[in-house]
Amino acid sequence: DGGKMNSEKPSASAFKVKTFTGKWWIPGSEHHCYGTLTFDISGEQHLKIIGFLEGKYPGKLQKYEVLHGYCQMDNKTYRVTLFNAWHTYLSGPMLNGQDICENTIVFQDIWIGNRFYDKQDDVKFSSFSFGIHNLENWQDERRVFSTDKKNSPAVTTATMTLPPEIKLFEDDNVEIEITYFCQVPGFCDGQLSTSMRYCPLICIRSKNDLLPYYGEKSSFEYYWYCVYEFFELLLDGRTYFFDLRGLGKIPEIRVNQERMELLYSRPINPKQRRNVSPHQILMPYKKIKDSLCGTFSGFMNCQNDIMGILENLFTFTTTNTYHINPLPSLLFALEGLQRIFYGKFGESSSDENKADYADFENKKNIIISCCPEAVHSF
Repeated sequence: DGGKMNSEKPSASAFKVKTFTGKWWIPGSEHHCYGTLTFDISGEQHLKIIGFLEGKYPGKLQKYEVLHGYCQMDNKTYRVTLFNAWHTYLSGPMLNGQDICENTIVFQDIWIGNRFYDKQDDVKFSSFSFGIHNLENWQDERRVFSTDKKNSPAVTTATMTLPPEIKLFEDDNVEIEITYFCQVPGFCDGQLSTSMRYCPLICIRSKNDLLPYYGEKSSFEYYWYCVYEFFELLLDGRTYFFDLRGLGKIPEIRVNQERMELLYSRPINPKQRRNVSPHQILMPYKKIKDSLCGTFSGFMNCQNDIMGILENLFTFTTTNTYHINPLPSLLFALEGLQRIFYGKFGESSSDENKADYADFENKKNIIISCCPEAVHSF
């Protein structure tokens, strides 16, 4: 409802705890249990069920490759698939023989939408999209909204003009763009205000019919994580991803299109949640827009070599507390990046490295000149 829309950023709304109450079962089983799934984007996710999915006390903690569930929200019924689930708590049957007991299950991935999956290989889409916190500040587009007040004070016109999509990458499998979700004004009884907003999104479209979500290469999982790490680097770790959604092949009747949302729980620290101003960003869009595709392609080419290094780097740079052990690891991560990008950096006389080495020495001296004298001697 646009008339009652919250003014908070879409990325901030991702932190609301979600609960899904419904019935749950093991695929192929006719026995269903009622229970509630709780999801917190920056905390634990768990399913608490009443009774036993097996229909009787299983005798030990169980693991399940797949679980299914029906949940109802806002007068709509959703199909839920849980992958890689296992018990963390299992209560025994009551002495009177009644299985009125609560059991706790945790899991890896949650897919919510209009279909079930029996295995991970079934998860395929024609496109996959997600949001990145602070992406709008990196883009810094200031011509989206405009207002016009007519001669009559009773009439004010507001216009939202979405900016053009930004091409980021293309290969034989996918094309990746920055596109936009927009929400237009709505209407309600006794309305005193309304609002409209847009949100930039990363959209990955398959060029060859359906592309699997899971997989080390040639999968949506691989591409979206590469994109996220790229922007995590550009935004100095002050970001996180949210609203991961997949779309199946568009049928003749669009209303039957497969639409699935992936809920992905992970720790998000205060630095990642922080808003960043455009002038604080090392490489904002306006400075690299002419070379953006080439820059990202270069990142993709070496991503496999630097993935582990970047993970360590972001782990240490997104915290405000430094101890004696993480600092050497951070140094090794930076040296690893140096070896990847400047393989012969120690050979200053090499023709191919002279320009890079001179530039590096110049930047190093500038940094050292800004440091206290005690650091110079170290």
